[in-house]
Amino acid sequence: WATLFNLKQMAQVMCFLQENEIDSFDELAARADAAVTQFNGLGDSIKAAEQRMQEIAALKKHIINYSKTREVYVAYRKAGYSKKFLEGHREAITLHKAAKEAFEQLGLKKLPRVKELNAEYAQLLEQKRAAYPAYRKARTEMQEYLVAQKVVAVLLEKEKEQAAMEERRKEEQRTDPHR
Repeated sequence: WATLFNLKQMAQVMCFLQENEIDSFDELAARADAAVTQFNGLGDSIKAAEQRMQEIAALKKHIINYSKTREVYVAYRKAGYSKKFLEGHREAITLHKAAKEAFEQLGLKKLPRVKELNAEYAQLLEQKRAAYPAYRKARTEMQEYLVAQKVVAVLLEKEKEQAAMEERRKEEQRTDPHR
């Protein structure tokens, strides 16, 4: 079974090499490296878009929490930071403080509008969706090149081993003529 599988795979690789007009192992290695680079580039762009989308979602959450709890926090300040008021509105005040802290960490002086963030999020989502077909194609192409490279490397290694064995046989026949 393994021998038959290997022969089929070698035949597929030979067809692949002919279809792509690849004449040398160096050319195959160069194309495989280019395919890996393209695949990684597309993957990185998709990951960057996903990361930014997560940042936007978190920022929107903080902006919404900030605006919903602003009146409670203003009343808390007017009450002189009363412990009694704090106990009655702990959740809202905690959300407000967390939002303010997040804005400080991001270095925001002016809050972006949720509408602008929604537009950016939609644009990133569209870019991500548009990149996925190219990403899948690049992955398939990369896998084909890597499999072909591996099979050719194995074939070349076997060829070297056979040449070395043949060389040893010839050497043994020269040193021991009775064989």
